[in-house]
Amino acid sequence: MKTNHLFRFATKKTQFALLVLLFLVPHQLIAKKVTNGELLELFYYMHKALKENRVEEAKEKKEDIIYFIPSLEHSIRALDFATILSRTQLDAVTALLTEGFYNDNQREKTAACLSTLLTSFNRTVITGKLQNNPLYCTETGKNEILALLKAHVCCPVSFVNVKCLPLNGGGHQIRHIPVTVLSVEFEKQEQELIINIDSNGRIDRAFLHRDETILERYELFYLIEDSSTVALETAKNWAHRKGATETFIKLANYYWKRSMVLGINPVVAYCQSAKETGYGWYGGSVSVDHKNPCGLKKQGRNGDSPDDFMYFDSWEDGIDAHLDHLALYAGMKNYPKPRNTTKDPRHDRYLFNKGCTVTRMGKAWAVDSKYGKDLMRLILELESFTKHRLN
Repeated sequence: MKTNHLFRFATKKTQFALLVLLFLVPHQLIAKKVTNGELLELFYYMHKALKENRVEEAKEKKEDIIYFIPSLEHSIRALDFATILSRTQLDAVTALLTEGFYNDNQREKTAACLSTLLTSFNRTVITGKLQNNPLYCTETGKNEILALLKAHVCCPVSFVNVKCLPLNGGGHQIRHIPVTVLSVEFEKQEQELIINIDSNGRIDRAFLHRDETILERYELFYLIEDSSTVALETAKNWAHRKGATETFIKLANYYWKRSMVLGINPVVAYCQSAKETGYGWYGGSVSVDHKNPCGLKKQGRNGDSPDDFMYFDSWEDGIDAHLDHLALYAGMKNYPKPRNTTKDPRHDRYLFNKGCTVTRMGKAWAVDSKYGKDLMRLILELESFTKHRLN
């Protein structure tokens, strides 16, 4: 999976083939509603249960993983991690450094180094085995990375856009690396990883910043009511890279068109739809026949059978209902609407202004306490993908 290293030494023809593999293969295998972070968490708890001889719990986690990646059922049951890694690329992280370097060659080498490091974190979580200490570290760096590997640190997103600051002595500090520390209690899992690179390009320090996480900082200002932070075509490219259905990719057109009329950031709505529908593949009680892009239930229904969820006459109606529901949560002007003017089946006044930011909205939208943070991860990934594609 060390794509960056392979790419450096490949011919132009081989480079093209590698890019095709990188951008088309990975997430087409993952058809159900799940994020990279959630899958990494399942692998972690499966290995933990196996080590502690909790066989039934380990089996349960394994079945959960199979549910989300049914095409690899045999490999997952056999714990064939080589096949799982090669066919899903769940461990792969692409890092982009946008500031702090005047030398393009140094920036590219550092980005490749960081990508490899974050990939090794994820690979350790997926396989349950510590990866070999990288050779691009000082002794201090090796020891600190080993400690992070033992703490089951992982990177929950596929693309990371980070910032570099120059250090006295010629080195750099890399900040804004979002990671999850799976071995600690949930409230402390979301962390910022900070890495110091010495003047020779080696990792000299690698440590966590616990006072304030990246997701918490975004929570302070990432509003639902906002202009678009990503171009339409970039969002469609991102969805394609994630293995989305053609229908889901095309729905971006209406999401962007309608969201911008209402004053909603379409990135929020589109990423939420990606989470709710598994990039258009569905796989739960809601099916593609519902034309329901966000899992809205009928008025008065609280069950989880297919009939409890709203059927819409068109995808446009489903998206309109989704956006009106988001606008209601965000407390936007001219909401709530009269019921006869909205497609939203649960356009209830008590939901007004329940959450103007993504994370606050998530706490009210779903029972899962991690819903808002998982959604923020997707949003951050899409925004990082934007910068990755532009560069």
